[in-house]
Amino acid sequence: MLGVSDIAKILSSVTVSKDKDGLERIAKKIVAIYPEKVPAIIKALQRIKEFDDSEVTITTAKELNDNEKHRLKKEVSSQFDYPLNFNFRVSRRIGAGVIIKKGELVIDNSAENRIKEVTNIIRTANIS
Repeated sequence: MLGVSDIAKILSSVTVSKDKDGLERIAKKIVAIYPEKVPAIIKALQRIKEFDDSEVTITTAKELNDNEKHRLKKEVSSQFDYPLNFNFRVSRRIGAGVIIKKGELVIDNSAENRIKEVTNIIRTANIS
């Protein structure tokens, strides 16, 4: 079974507070009062982290150099009035372009997505 340290670790990753002792006390109370609900609480906290509004994942088809990363960070950050945390991923599957994901917002400007869009247009077109 998951315990106090698991809850404290997740709490620290989804909260602004870095008071580890305070988070540990909260986690202990949760485990003491709701031991049977700990797995559900862990899942809920993990979902919150997945949709953390300050987390931005940028996926590209090739590894970006520091200059390219800096330019993308600057451009995305300019749209928000709070600090963002960036994660960069490489996925050759997207072919080219970039996918930017922030919470539930996804901007997919990948070659893979454009091909899917064109394919759907062709499928639904009424060609006589």
